[in-house]
Amino acid sequence: LLQSSDSCVERVCAALGVGTVLGGTVGAMVSAFKTPSVLERADRIGVAAARASMPRVSRLVSSNAVLFGAVGMAYAGGKCLAEGIVGEKHPINSGIGGSCAGVALGIHTGSPTVLLGSMAGFFVLGIVGDVNGGKMIQDPERMKEKFFGTRKAN
Repeated sequence: LLQSSDSCVERVCAALGVGTVLGGTVGAMVSAFKTPSVLERADRIGVAAARASMPRVSRLVSSNAVLFGAVGMAYAGGKCLAEGIVGEKHPINSGIGGSCAGVALGIHTGSPTVLLGSMAGFFVLGIVGDVNGGKMIQDPERMKEKFFGTRKAN
């Protein structure tokens, strides 16, 4: 599907782009689910109060896009930095990238507990994902053909 690149700049930019698009999508979904609950209460709390408590769609979309982009960029940048220091590709590099992503998430929340917990969690998740990543898809060519190939008419 996406070929991995040896260029750190390409990987960081790709992670930033994918994270930003994914974050914008999540932000749009969050705002879509928040809006009906506010509208249901409008008759009880009044139209002015309902309008004031409506989610700011642009703020939700942009804040989630920035957060997801920063987390993706921190992961890819941390992994590239670790590969540059160590000089080889190793699962620990993914763990270090995961820790950097956890730092980005912790800084966003402003909570030291979240920062430490997400650093540790993403460290483990990065290693597990790197070790098992190639085994998650048994036959990549078959999967690519299944999703993107032409289909026969029955």
